Amino acid sequence: MNRLWMHKAGWMLKVALLAVLVFFALRKMYHHFVAPSFPHAGTAYLSMSGEKVELPGDRFVLVSFFQTWCRDCVSELPHIRNLLAKTGTGKLSVMMVSDEEIPKLEAFRSRWNVEVTIARPGNQSLSDMGIRVFPTTYLLSPSGEVLMSKTEGYDWDNEEVIRMIKK
Repeated sequence: MNRLWMHKAGWMLKVALLAVLVFFALRKMYHHFVAPSFPHAGTAYLSMSGEKVELPGDRFVLVSFFQTWCRDCVSELPHIRNLLAKTGTGKLSVMMVSDEEIPKLEAFRSRWNVEVTIARPGNQSLSDMGIRVFPTTYLLSPSGEVLMSKTEGYDWDNEEVIRMIKK
């Protein structure tokens, strides 16, 4: 009887340990792949020259939180350029936000020929804003509603996104 109980207890312990490991793996995956709520409230965005940057309220806005060292951030750039070309700047505005130093941002802009607004969060880091995966990108409606959010790069010039903006 004692041996049977020990066998069942060992088996139950293994199942419980597996359940705990699955829980933490799913939790980590959720936090890694799901973009947090759009962190705009209370954030003053500043241009590289220090001027306040406002999100336009008359068109769609693609906001990408990025880092200059991020390979996925760079690979997302052609998709963002294509989306702008297909929808036009009258319908879509793009703002890229990083908390890195201005010389790094200027070098990034020059190296990758970035022609969109690059801003910095004025008084906090991206981590403080809940951004821990790069890029974390949001598509906002003209009224500021989050229509889509993606992490780790995305093909933004797909038909679904273009249709959403052009309608």
